[in-house]
Amino acid sequence: MLGDLGASLYIQRSSSDGFNHTPENPTLSAPSFVNYGINPKLTYQVSPTLDFNVSLRISLETQKNKTVITDMPGLFTDNFTITDWSVNPAATYHFSPLVRLSMRGYYAEYGTESKIVSDITHIQAERTTFDQRMMRGELESNATISASYIVTAGGGYSLEKVQADRVSGGIQKATTWYAYAQNEWIPASLFDLIVSYRFDSPSNYAPRFSPKISALVKPTDWISIRGSVGSGFKAPSFQQLYMDFTNAQVGYSVFGTTSIKAIACNSRCTWTDPKLHNRSEHDPGHKARIFSGLQSGSGGNH
Repeated sequence: MLGDLGASLYIQRSSSDGFNHTPENPTLSAPSFVNYGINPKLTYQVSPTLDFNVSLRISLETQKNKTVITDMPGLFTDNFTITDWSVNPAATYHFSPLVRLSMRGYYAEYGTESKIVSDITHIQAERTTFDQRMMRGELESNATISASYIVTAGGGYSLEKVQADRVSGGIQKATTWYAYAQNEWIPASLFDLIVSYRFDSPSNYAPRFSPKISALVKPTDWISIRGSVGSGFKAPSFQQLYMDFTNAQVGYSVFGTTSIKAIACNSRCTWTDPKLHNRSEHDPGHKARIFSGLQSGSGGNH
């Protein structure tokens, strides 16, 4: 720490030769890899009322494994690279000891590239790429109305974009506007009540309102009883919405839930999407899997 300026730096390297549960199989159960990471952080107090900080995270990884391709002779080397970095600036302005405004930004990129090359001919048999980017900006205000009442309110906007070989259309993007508020009431040291609500308006699925009520009771210094009730959702990831991948060698396909009405069967499917229907029609033995479960995506857990 130098005066009003503070800085930190974290650097790491990790590697593994991989391992194999089945030595007779040339494909490793876990591939060999080398990973480098760096995480610098800077803080600066611009004035008694304004604080600024920014953090950067960079991760670079290479993986290598052996694989086989049906109806093609010899082994193949799968060279896989991962590039993952993000930057997170933030500033806080104190209007008074009881009122402050925080501004936060976030930008991240995650990319992968896989090159499968023949060990015999050294010719590239397959190349796949994945590139995902996300940008988010947020404002939040905090006000201490009294010793027993605190109000928090904020909102923001996020933009997410993905470009990949295995995504429907090759490129997809989504935007989300959101707002939230929280009221905390602490009438006494033995009781704390929080009422919060959040509204999300994404571009690729229906808007959602998520309320929550939480209470904490402390009858003694060593007993705490907390209860809450609310509703929420898990935003679907791009993979679950837009995945479009067919493995003709093995005979299966993976599709995202851009059409929830699509129904998967054991050996043959009836699709509401003409594109998917045609695949089933021309390949009667074709099997499909549908990503119907919703997992954490761009919006995370709400």
